[in-house]
Amino acid sequence: MKLLQLVAFCAGSVLAAVASAQGYPSRAIQVISPVQAGSAGDHSRRIVTQKIAENIGQSLIVENLPGAAGMIGVERLNAEIASALDDPGVRERFASLGANPRPSTPDELADLTRRAYSKMSRIINEAGIKSD
Repeated sequence: MKLLQLVAFCAGSVLAAVASAQGYPSRAIQVISPVQAGSAGDHSRRIVTQKIAENIGQSLIVENLPGAAGMIGVERLNAEIASALDDPGVRERFASLGANPRPSTPDELADLTRRAYSKMSRIINEAGIKSD
């Protein structure tokens, strides 16, 4: 759950940074939060969101979408990111930063994480690396 919250917050922050670099948008930026309003996670997210808003000179509005262990908010964020990446200006901005993001589902991210973990586990085991 913590990982999903971190991924959701970072993705929103990246899109906000890209948008601010373009002088876009001309209206408030919506931040999707997969936690209950008033919770500890919500409180810390609002503090960080306020600092981002001050730094980019743009209003950010937090929308809490709790439920289903955070998946409601994550699925909404995924849909919003996919929509933003359809914008040629957003894609060009990411390309100018050397990035080529593509939307994926939470299940695809989980599969990617499992495959990477499996690969790294084999490498660590074959190299005989031990933790202290």
